[in-house]
Amino acid sequence: MSHKMFLIISLFVLLAIISSLYAYFVNENENEFKEIQINNNTFQVEIVDTAISQTKGLSGRESLDEDKGMLFVFKGYTKRSFWMVNMNFSLDMIWIKDGIIVGIEKNAVPLKLDNEKTKFYYSPEPVDMVLEINAGLSDKLNIKTGDKVNGI
Repeated sequence: MSHKMFLIISLFVLLAIISSLYAYFVNENENEFKEIQINNNTFQVEIVDTAISQTKGLSGRESLDEDKGMLFVFKGYTKRSFWMVNMNFSLDMIWIKDGIIVGIEKNAVPLKLDNEKTKFYYSPEPVDMVLEINAGLSDKLNIKTGDKVNGI
């Protein structure tokens, strides 16, 4: 393993530890909630817009109601990468740029720490938001690339 790869993995492990400690000491529901719409579908989304809340994401939670989601809001545009550390269920990741869906990662599976290789999910282009919903919902609700996200 190269020195650079070791440093990257160490950084992610450190972030996971920090987010776990944060979860023990801070109420996970202190984030803002907002209602958004995609086509005729309404979601109550938890807004995460700080490095700590974004690192934690939905990790450690047991489930997510079908009409709920987590909206990651970033300053600026860049290609984003996500991983599913400490997750208990699969997700659809909806990549958003300027309120328009530019890609969907369907059925992202939780990371198993005993795996040899960590799976990362990458946005197809620079984005400023990422919506996480339950796996399979994007297909069930016919959410697709090019759809507008209202209420953000």
